[in-house]
Amino acid sequence: MSKTSAKELFHIAEEDFIDGKKLYTNNPDEFKRLVCFSMQQAVEKYIKTYLIYHDKPYKKTHDISLLIQNAVEIDEDFNELYEINADSLTDYAVEIRYDRTYITLSKEKEAEAVFIVEKVRSFIMKKLPELSEQ
Repeated sequence: MSKTSAKELFHIAEEDFIDGKKLYTNNPDEFKRLVCFSMQQAVEKYIKTYLIYHDKPYKKTHDISLLIQNAVEIDEDFNELYEINADSLTDYAVEIRYDRTYITLSKEKEAEAVFIVEKVRSFIMKKLPELSEQ
């Protein structure tokens, strides 16, 4: 892949984050499922952006832990994403959209998902500052 592909995916991740955050901010009780899904998608795409930027192949997956492991092979600093529980968002990838009993969502879980993405986003922007430039 190319640096252009990485930048395109970064901007899609930004859209997922911004859209999810708007729902969270404006309708905190109504759209927990969509907010958590958007946050998972944003983290997944931010990490994939980094992998693409560094020409690191990865398995097609929604598993954030696996993606972090791939990134750690390039930069051990990515272990920090485990410390902020970024991998916990994997549960919001697919099942949450189809099975309402799979995960019980709360305001706290929703807030935690947004907090995690803010941290991951900041981390990625420090690693790839040129991608965040318009």
